[in-house]
Amino acid sequence: MITDYNVDLLHIGWYSDWQTNPAPLCPGGIKYVQLIKVKAREYPTSTLQLTQTVAANPGALWIIGNEPEGKYNQGNRTPAEYAEIYHYLHTLIKSLDPSAWVAIGGVIEPTPLRLRWLDMVLSEYQSRFGEAMPVDVWNTHVQILQEKVGSWGAEIPAGLSETEGRLY
Repeated sequence: MITDYNVDLLHIGWYSDWQTNPAPLCPGGIKYVQLIKVKAREYPTSTLQLTQTVAANPGALWIIGNEPEGKYNQGNRTPAEYAEIYHYLHTLIKSLDPSAWVAIGGVIEPTPLRLRWLDMVLSEYQSRFGEAMPVDVWNTHVQILQEKVGSWGAEIPAGLSETEGRLY
């Protein structure tokens, strides 16, 4: 538990434990970042619980998914699915708390394949909702993993047909 440590020595501004929490611990003024999981077995999220959590945490940062394009126990969402999920959650969160910050889920690594997946999300959002995808915070992870079907690493982003990308 974060309160078991003297976090002041770390000089950090925020932390996340990859979930949502209506009453997060915030020792020393550290902010808690809410993360809504988007993988199929955990989404759709309970709207009632999410509504209560948003109301209890005004001005919070909400990350929509963790590695939403990742197939191995992550989001495993196609660009179209992620655009739809992001729109729904962004609209819900901002309607309840206009001061909330909403972030895209960080892609596993900024490779050409994953940047193309993200471009496809942005295009899909524009096409479906008639506007640019509203993002308050952009984020990405910086893993160094190969992209190859059926092998170790990051696999191929959900919804893309390539069999390999970067091979580190």
